[in-house]
Amino acid sequence: MNRNLLLDITKDLVESFYNQGRIGGMLEMAEGGIVTFGAHSLRYYSGLEGMEFCLRQELRYIMPCKILKCSYKYREDDELISVLVTVVIRSDSEPMPIIHRLIFMYRVEDRISGDGVRLTGINITRDVHHEETYRMVCARMFGDRIDEKSLADTSVSLVASYSDCAYVNYQYEDGRVINISSPELWNMLGYYSEEAFMRAAGGYLDTLIPEADKERINEVAAKQLGKRKICQLEYRMRRADGGYIWVLECGRRDTDENGRAIYHSIILNITPLKNTGRSLMRQLSYDDLTGIYNKRAFSQHAHDIMVRKPDTEFEMMRFDIKRFKVINELFGEAVGDNIICYLADFLKHINISDCSYGRLHSDQFIICYPADFKTRDRLISALNTMALSYSIDYRIELAFGIYRIADRHMPMTTMIDRAGIALSKAKNDAVTGWSEYDEAMRRLIVNEQEIINDMTNALKKGEFVVYLQPKYSLVNDSVVGAEALVRWIHPVRGLISPLEFIPVFEHNGFIFELDKYIWEETCRLLRKWIDDGYPALPISINVSRVDFYREDLCDTIEAIVNKYDIPRELIGLEVTESAYTDNPQQIIEITKHLQEMGFRILMDDFGSGYSSLNMLKDMPVDVLKIDLKFLDSHDENGRGGNILNSIVRMSKWLRMQVIAEGVETYKQVEFLRSIGCDQAQGYFYSRPIPVYEYEKLLVTATQPHAIDYRTVSWLDGEAAEKLLAWDSHALTLLNTVNESIGLYEFKDDKLELIRANEGYANVFGEQIEGNINGRDALEGVVPEDRMKLLGAIHRAKEESVVSECLFRRIHADGRILYIHTKARVVASEGSSDYVYMAMTDVTKEREKAMALDGLLRNVAGGIGCYRIVDDRLKVVFVSSWLNTISGREECDVDGAGIDLAEIVGEDTAKVMVRSFKEASRTGKPVSLEYPFSSKTGQDYWLGASLTAEQLENGELSAYAIVYDITDRRMITPEMSR
Repeated sequence: MNRNLLLDITKDLVESFYNQGRIGGMLEMAEGGIVTFGAHSLRYYSGLEGMEFCLRQELRYIMPCKILKCSYKYREDDELISVLVTVVIRSDSEPMPIIHRLIFMYRVEDRISGDGVRLTGINITRDVHHEETYRMVCARMFGDRIDEKSLADTSVSLVASYSDCAYVNYQYEDGRVINISSPELWNMLGYYSEEAFMRAAGGYLDTLIPEADKERINEVAAKQLGKRKICQLEYRMRRADGGYIWVLECGRRDTDENGRAIYHSIILNITPLKNTGRSLMRQLSYDDLTGIYNKRAFSQHAHDIMVRKPDTEFEMMRFDIKRFKVINELFGEAVGDNIICYLADFLKHINISDCSYGRLHSDQFIICYPADFKTRDRLISALNTMALSYSIDYRIELAFGIYRIADRHMPMTTMIDRAGIALSKAKNDAVTGWSEYDEAMRRLIVNEQEIINDMTNALKKGEFVVYLQPKYSLVNDSVVGAEALVRWIHPVRGLISPLEFIPVFEHNGFIFELDKYIWEETCRLLRKWIDDGYPALPISINVSRVDFYREDLCDTIEAIVNKYDIPRELIGLEVTESAYTDNPQQIIEITKHLQEMGFRILMDDFGSGYSSLNMLKDMPVDVLKIDLKFLDSHDENGRGGNILNSIVRMSKWLRMQVIAEGVETYKQVEFLRSIGCDQAQGYFYSRPIPVYEYEKLLVTATQPHAIDYRTVSWLDGEAAEKLLAWDSHALTLLNTVNESIGLYEFKDDKLELIRANEGYANVFGEQIEGNINGRDALEGVVPEDRMKLLGAIHRAKEESVVSECLFRRIHADGRILYIHTKARVVASEGSSDYVYMAMTDVTKEREKAMALDGLLRNVAGGIGCYRIVDDRLKVVFVSSWLNTISGREECDVDGAGIDLAEIVGEDTAKVMVRSFKEASRTGKPVSLEYPFSSKTGQDYWLGASLTAEQLENGELSAYAIVYDITDRRMITPEMSR
């Protein structure tokens, strides 16, 4: 990346921000997930809206302002490019310069060309230390006891660090006679040297001050110095080119050893503030994008109108675009901005007297107008028509919230907020699209205020009480722990639902205080139960998403647990999924730290958000809590059950425990047991109960045996995990194999496909996605052969071997396939086994053998069909005659995967392997004669014609036509070729 280019980009952004108060350039370069930190808000914001709000807040405190001095430092490492900025500004908000430190963090898609520069973070802090140094020097300058030379030296040194800031020491004798001045003074006036400056001034500062200003500033100085020894003056000074600059002089009067008045002053160039003040005020009043009033200017203008019209009723209408974020995502932010400007242009042309309008933020607008139903209807109708007429392949809809102003003495922000409350309700009204603030909304606000008024005393008086909702094992229905919940028992209102007070506390920040109280009460109860000899069952406590913005969260939890000496494994920390989606990176780091401290992390409400499966890759979670809303009674196609089944299995692969909450019926319990869910929580077992009722359950409870899925023993641990991963290199390799390879879950004689390679689809003519759906894979096996396949799987498990068999499988087009399979159990957990099966289609070989067998049924001969694997002959098929002379039942050999050496002996088998290889190499049949003894004790001489061909997987497919030659030769121990 060209560092000079990035420095220039940053310089433009900084100068535009401070000198013009513009943030458009930053917004255009920012990524959607940008993180912003503000010096005044002292908090982090994520996303574009958060960034805009944060930067607007910063400007609100410092505008109008001007950059006095600025420095830039480029920094680059492997993953991040950043520019560090130190900026000194002069603001009307404070008498002294303000020093900001900024960090601009960038992502560059192509570091060579510099293409695709995006802002990923902006950090603004205030350098109070250096500001304080400046203030201390100034304080010394204006103090009573000070050494003149020391003051001059210190002041000259200090102002040298700021641009457009100079020090001057003068005495007043028929004008201001200059004794000392810093180089910054003649620099800011445009002189090339101090000598040129002194020649032009003639040694007098007054020479550079216009005659029209002298009388005024002398009067102001005399008036100020008559009361104290310091003064502040604003006047013009003539530049070397004849022009003028505006300066602000801050001075202190002192006396020298001769009793003469000496003045020490700092002179600041405030010309940019003077010149841009009018335009800056406009920027503070008008929205950058649309040119209409911003919130502050609208509030003032609407207030002024209502003051002029005391006898007129007014109402506020607040409206926005439904699903505006979707529009930005589909069509881009430029289109979204155009739509906002389109609506703003309409507002500029509405013909309503005594009306004010503005843009609040993003896509939200506000209008104040004389209350009249016709005016309201006309506005809503016209705005809806305008929105629908916008030329875009998307239906743009608006929502309206209306507040009829009853008390015009209330703050304007309150009126706007009430219109916003009505707007929130309107978004849920698909019929009218608008809502008016009413008494019910007012009662809601009153109720919230009552809650806020009572919350602190309620906490002190112990009105918040711990309730416990038990968790039960689905194996034996025993209590295995509980979740600590909070109830507010108000002395007047009675039991207040958490749905009423928790959102209020989260909004005003009191939730952390309440959470700390519940955490401590829970640990106190655990300590009591342990001391009283109750079984040590774990309790989970809730950590609100707001808590994660506290830097002392981990320390607070640790201190409480240590205070009561509670084993960490008895404390679970429940975090809602929505908390992860709000600020994922910060919460991941904190939960990882808590997990490393020994606490178990539970993800509550799993599946309620939009990123659940994706998030689990990175989230440090031990337990998933799933709401049974998946098992809705209207779920006629069973998709909810399939989703739950998949989540439970996925959790086991990720070594996570699963708790189902909201369990209300026995049917749900039975289903959860069938899919291997671990625990349940809900009204079927118990509602949240007081502590004394939970203690009754503890009397009969036993110490649970909890499975820690992080430490479950799995075969080939890491290797198995890689095999099961969707992006596994092993799966990529398996896709190059022509055979069908599948990984199945085997439970209660049910075989369910979990993974499969591409060969699966090629062999069976089925899409893999269509088979990984919870159905039993045995349904595709010919019924008469199912026990054969089940027997092979059981044998693989019981003997820990690779078990082989031949079975018939139904192809997608209805054909019957003969499948030779090798099965191995690769992992086990609970009642489930995970079976690896490699399946080869041997239908053609089988059909050839059966056809030949039909021809040979009336002669003393037969055929055999084999595979050569690792120099061993594996029996695929032998005809009925060969079965007869060997004294075996057909099923003993047919597809059992036995080695031919078990039938003909090792020596004969080795000779046959060599012969088959020769036949494959030459392409010609090889003749062989060999002795054979059947199980009945009868001896034979057999002749065979051997052929073989190499398959795509490298194995040899071998065929033998065998016939009886006993009658025409003597039995000898020798074989002949």
